[in-house]
Amino acid sequence: MKRTILITASTYPRWDGDNTPAFVKQFAEELAARGDNPIVLAPHAPGAKTYEVNAGVRVRRYRYFFPSKSQNVAYEGGAVNKIKKTPLYALKVTALIGSLFIHTLIYAISKRANVLNPHWVVPQGFAAVLVKFLTGKRVVLTVHGGDIFNLTGKTMTKIKRFVLKHCDEVCPNSEATMLGCKAIYDRDYKIIPMGIYMEKFHRVDPVKALQEKYELNDFTILFAGRLAEVKGVRYLLEAAKQLVDNGMNFKLLIVGDGPLKSDFQSYINTNHLEKYVTVVGWIDASELNDYYSIADVFVGPSLSEPQGLVFVEALASSTPVIASNVGGIVDIVSNGVNGYLVEPKSSQAIVDKLQYLMKHREVLKKFSDNARQSVENRFSWENTIEQYSNLFKEQMS
Repeated sequence: MKRTILITASTYPRWDGDNTPAFVKQFAEELAARGDNPIVLAPHAPGAKTYEVNAGVRVRRYRYFFPSKSQNVAYEGGAVNKIKKTPLYALKVTALIGSLFIHTLIYAISKRANVLNPHWVVPQGFAAVLVKFLTGKRVVLTVHGGDIFNLTGKTMTKIKRFVLKHCDEVCPNSEATMLGCKAIYDRDYKIIPMGIYMEKFHRVDPVKALQEKYELNDFTILFAGRLAEVKGVRYLLEAAKQLVDNGMNFKLLIVGDGPLKSDFQSYINTNHLEKYVTVVGWIDASELNDYYSIADVFVGPSLSEPQGLVFVEALASSTPVIASNVGGIVDIVSNGVNGYLVEPKSSQAIVDKLQYLMKHREVLKKFSDNARQSVENRFSWENTIEQYSNLFKEQMS
């Protein structure tokens, strides 16, 4: 029997090549590939289609404010950061939640959804639970972490407790996210990580064009992610300066875009690091595997990370990882097996591990040999979708 799964999400790629994270899109497409009928509800954005069908997934982007160009709450940083800027954003957020609820209710009934699958506790989970009370639909909530660790005021905590209590199943993406959920409401949770396409990430021979473009030398360090404070890139830059002062020869590539990009470039220029550090900027996801493959080590000094799929991608490409000992990273990086875990906000800890690996290439090779097999089974889409499919089946029985 073909199941109709109504997926609601805060963000969903607006068009081909969009830099919006694509894990919900991949999740929906994998469900479709298994024979289900996923329908996605996501906020509209200027320039995006209101309705489209891709890879068997029907996507409805609901409008929530007029004119269209003023719909700027859900993407490019999200509502959590924007709502603090002006009261107008609070009005837009309210309008978004109202539109989300109405569209969830209409689609749950008109499309005869078997299961509602909201991604994020608020506002998607909140709207889904209200629809459940009205229609009796079953709700399987996916918790990505940011929804748990942000918006921690008394009122929001009460709303999140209400949602966690009334969903039929709640699936955090990591041990850290699960513990965050339990701190709000103690119940049974089922940890199911989001996955990656393992076949797209594998070690390839170093791409000569990239080696020449960035003038790579004996040791290449890679960072990939959003250039925002939470990713801790400034500690990596401080570490790079210390490495230069210590006479080490390396090249650091910083892949990504974000609000701190110009600040990081200024730091590089001020400290005369241009020979050692290059801010690559945003690249298409299809290029990432080549960058992982030219890197000797991936460094992710995050201050907070509910899951961290970028670390899974690096390890799937057989690239060892140095990462902060925070959040869901500890589910991915095994200290001394496929990389190192270091204290967050410590540029010195990053320096110490990088210098050690530069001088002990046999350890680097051991980590590389262990990398892919450490994530291959746990973080594949096949594993993730199998677990969700079983949950959906249980909810329909």
